[in-house]
Amino acid sequence: VLVGAMDTLERLAKVATRSRLVEFVFAGGLPIIGYCLAIATVSELEAIWLMMLVTGLTGFHILAFNDACFKPGRNIRNLLGMHIVGLGMLYVVVWQQGHHAAVIALALMVVNWDLYAWAGKRHWFPSILHHCIGGALHVGAGYLFASSDWRSAAMYGLYFGLAMAGAAMHHEAIDIDEDRDGGYRTGAVRFGMRWWFFCGAIPMTVAHLILTREGTIFETTMVSAFLCYGILLVLFAARGINHQHAMVFRMCCRITYGIAGAVYLYLRVRGL
Repeated sequence: VLVGAMDTLERLAKVATRSRLVEFVFAGGLPIIGYCLAIATVSELEAIWLMMLVTGLTGFHILAFNDACFKPGRNIRNLLGMHIVGLGMLYVVVWQQGHHAAVIALALMVVNWDLYAWAGKRHWFPSILHHCIGGALHVGAGYLFASSDWRSAAMYGLYFGLAMAGAAMHHEAIDIDEDRDGGYRTGAVRFGMRWWFFCGAIPMTVAHLILTREGTIFETTMVSAFLCYGILLVLFAARGINHQHAMVFRMCCRITYGIAGAVYLYLRVRGL
């Protein structure tokens, strides 16, 4: 039964890997969490739709530019120009609405991920650094749409940045063959698939230690997800980490943190 269940999970993980929808949902969900972390009243939810629009279109640009860099036959220069002009006009509108800090965070997010797609992925340290910065900016942009408190935005950004860095290390372990063939010196290629996979738990652990002083619903949900993450890591380590098992592990972790994020948003909005 266990073998059959694992085979089913591996097939589901392969399907999920080919879809960019999961990545887009997570990328779009982080600013929403950041926004809800910052608000204090229900009335402040009215502006969340503008935030979702601009962060969603920013996410579309990031994914499109990423594909343009990694898939041959795409005209990167024209694609970049088209997206930047459209985003620039939207950013001007949002700036005029008074969301200055959020626009700055969004612009930095575009620069960060475009540099990653252009050159940052080619070496292991810039790759992890880009993911850490990206995680911080995704949440920070949402937070700064609702608040001007840079310190709190930075604290939550540090948590999500480290968590995204750890998740990226697991991801790079899965993509080791493709990255090696493409000439990328990611951490998995440089140091080995299994070693790099398990090292991903280090930034994940540090990230959740940052939350221990929170004492909030957010801490409870995220730390609960981290405990599930730890159990999954031990279980999959006992079975032996290979490409298929790593894909299943990533899928299970995404589901776990996706549920935790949804529970937090529900409890947060309900408690306003």
